[in-house]
Amino acid sequence: MARVGGDGWRGNFGVRLVGTQENAYVNVPTAASDPAAIKTSAFGNYFINHVEHTYFDVLPSVNFTFDLKPNLFCACRPPRPCRVRTTAPWAAPSVSPT
Repeated sequence: MARVGGDGWRGNFGVRLVGTQENAYVNVPTAASDPAAIKTSAFGNYFINHVEHTYFDVLPSVNFTFDLKPNLFCACRPPRPCRVRTTAPWAAPSVSPT
């Protein structure tokens, strides 16, 4: 993280590298004729699918603070982008901030 500043302002910027491994078991709806189907659920037939994903993200960061008065300042940063990720190809996408 690099720090910058001057008369009446200061800030920092940099990047963070993040690696994530996902290892999950998800319930997948299926037809009753599927031999792997679990048929005892009140929500319908399903089978258990093992899902593994590995993500690598570069997360930029920038923050600035401006002194407005001796006891008043304004801090700002750009909005964070959202990424759409799913745990399986059939799943509805979910939005999560990164």
